[in-house]
Amino acid sequence: ADMAAVSRLAAVGQMTSTSSHAGNLAQVAELCRRASSAGAKLLCVPEAFAFIGSHHTETTAQATPLDGDLFSQYRQLASDHDLWLSLGGFHEKGPLGGDGRVSNTHIVLNEKGETVAEYRKAHLFDVAVPNGPVLMESRFTAPGPAEAIVVDSPVGRLGLTTCYDLRFPELFVAL
Repeated sequence: ADMAAVSRLAAVGQMTSTSSHAGNLAQVAELCRRASSAGAKLLCVPEAFAFIGSHHTETTAQATPLDGDLFSQYRQLASDHDLWLSLGGFHEKGPLGGDGRVSNTHIVLNEKGETVAEYRKAHLFDVAVPNGPVLMESRFTAPGPAEAIVVDSPVGRLGLTTCYDLRFPELFVAL
């Protein structure tokens, strides 16, 4: 294989997040092991990789800061596997105000586990379907600034967004 191509290999991890921090961490650890073994330099995991509950009150109750014990375990995974991690959405406690809502934060860690970029989801998913579900992300998530966050990585330049942001082309034009 061409070494230049191998050194730029990125992995996309598919997982089913649950309300178990330990279970989700174990899933990401296995994805890191597999990505690293395959020669990847970057592993991307989805929004809500660390936790997904059955009600928004669970999300706010379990949220922790990026300098807390839970997130430090993901930093350690990056370091242990010599792997950059694009962590698609972590329920971060407190950075955007004291109203009890969390930030849905996309973090990129380098191979030493250091933060190289942070993006707090700007466009929240609020919808009320007639005679159907009402989903109001803004009830428990504070919107981040609508800014283009770009970072250079071993696989190239990355633009950070999260899920519903896809519906807002002006962000992608800026990236």
